[in-house]
Amino acid sequence: MARKAEGPTLQRDPRTNKLITQFRIAGRKYRRSTGCTDKAEAKVEANRIYKEELARATKKLVGNPIIAELFDQWLDDIDGTVSERYWTTQAKRTVFLAERFESVSDVTPHAVREYIKERLKSVTATTVRRDLVPLRQCLRWAFDEGLIDQPPFIPLPKKRARGTRAIDTRRVGLTDAQVESLLRALPERTRKGHPVRDLFTVAWDTGLRHDGIFRLEAGRHFRLDRKTLHVTKDIDKNGYERELPLTDRAYESLAAQGVDVGPIFQRWDYRKSLRTAAKSLGLDPDDLKSLDMRDFRHAATDDGARKSGHLSGLAYMAGHTDKHTTSRYIHPRIDDAREVLNKRFPSNGTPSGTRTGGGEGSQ
Repeated sequence: MARKAEGPTLQRDPRTNKLITQFRIAGRKYRRSTGCTDKAEAKVEANRIYKEELARATKKLVGNPIIAELFDQWLDDIDGTVSERYWTTQAKRTVFLAERFESVSDVTPHAVREYIKERLKSVTATTVRRDLVPLRQCLRWAFDEGLIDQPPFIPLPKKRARGTRAIDTRRVGLTDAQVESLLRALPERTRKGHPVRDLFTVAWDTGLRHDGIFRLEAGRHFRLDRKTLHVTKDIDKNGYERELPLTDRAYESLAAQGVDVGPIFQRWDYRKSLRTAAKSLGLDPDDLKSLDMRDFRHAATDDGARKSGHLSGLAYMAGHTDKHTTSRYIHPRIDDAREVLNKRFPSNGTPSGTRTGGGEGSQ
């Protein structure tokens, strides 16, 4: 027996102060913003939204549903059940997929393989697999909801497929000396007034991800009376909440922005300023083309490993919940091998008990 529809209720969103309506139709939960702060106006709008969704659900998509419409419904259904970052990422991917596949009947194994071939010319196989996540999940959801007869088979790139790595994804290996030279070469501010040197000082000294740095807020993550950063779950990729110690200059760089409440650094395209300053380091031209803040994070983690060898501390600083991830940021060099040999064999001679060649029984 089908479940009855449950009428709309109102709930105020503490972030926007606007009223949200919630209701169920055929067991499916709906959550929509009325866009109103007045309760009487919100009630009228809630009833309109409810009737509209009820009519759509009663009519139901049959035959050959439009992919874009399925994506919209699927995204509405998972909203609030997944992280905001995940939802936003999938929503962006659905835009391109809806342009490629108009309806469910267009999603054939051959069409998907053609899409994969085309995408592999510009991105890696890993990226293509991620591209197809919302398509696979949405069609499985549509089948479970009774909107399509069965989910189409969606092939994935073959295991041996590698695709094309874009130039801007190339990581640039920087030494601590290079980074410090680069910080000195950066202007205090860009021509438009952006604090580029302070930004990269914080990036280098903390090793935070670039997105997390741009989401730092005064009063919430940074306070003048503390020499630490409070990293909250919502600004960390892994949701790793923690207190990070600050160097004196990182503290001064944050304090110098003079922000009492709200974002400390405004987002802007810093790459031109960074790459102009980096020319003095004599980097490879291809490295200059791809140099960005992510390289500072890699360099910071690698530098920390060389100077401390404290894997747990590095994982904590970097926000890694798995230490194996931290190890991938460490880039061995020949000097590391020499240091290992010097510690194993301090005299730098032939270890005792080691054959030097010849002699009875040698092969």
